[in-house]
Amino acid sequence: MMSGKFDPVHIGFGLISVGIVMGLQLRLPGSRRDKADKALLAHFHRFPFYLPWLAVQMVQATWQVAMIVLSPRIRIDPCLVEFTSDQPHSVARVTLGNSITLTPGTLTLEVDGDRYRVHALTRRNADELLEGAIPRHVARLFGGTGERVVRDGRIVTKPGEL
Repeated sequence: MMSGKFDPVHIGFGLISVGIVMGLQLRLPGSRRDKADKALLAHFHRFPFYLPWLAVQMVQATWQVAMIVLSPRIRIDPCLVEFTSDQPHSVARVTLGNSITLTPGTLTLEVDGDRYRVHALTRRNADELLEGAIPRHVARLFGGTGERVVRDGRIVTKPGEL
């Protein structure tokens, strides 16, 4: 693909090369398929439904941030949000952290097991995060029920409360 030549010979050699590298990688010490990899492959068919939903969330969040920046009346009220989210496995936890970061106005600072620490630009962003739409969709994406995926949530507005 990088050569710019798309004839069958070049594409065929590229596919063969990728296959050889993937096969060799699986034989490396410490490189094994774990439960999370199998779960990712098992639920891969749900990603085409999740990605458009996430794109809509990103557009809505972008609009909110634009309104905050452009309007002198809307106050920026930064805070930290800490919560626990029950996700099926490590790939789901990483997907949740990345999905939160991809939506403007929120930034995942730390993921420690099931515990998340997120910076939110406004209290509204923090409240929406604790309502759990993104964690619920990620849990469903990976075969979870999506029920009660956010627990022990709190909003920290002063540094001394950490």
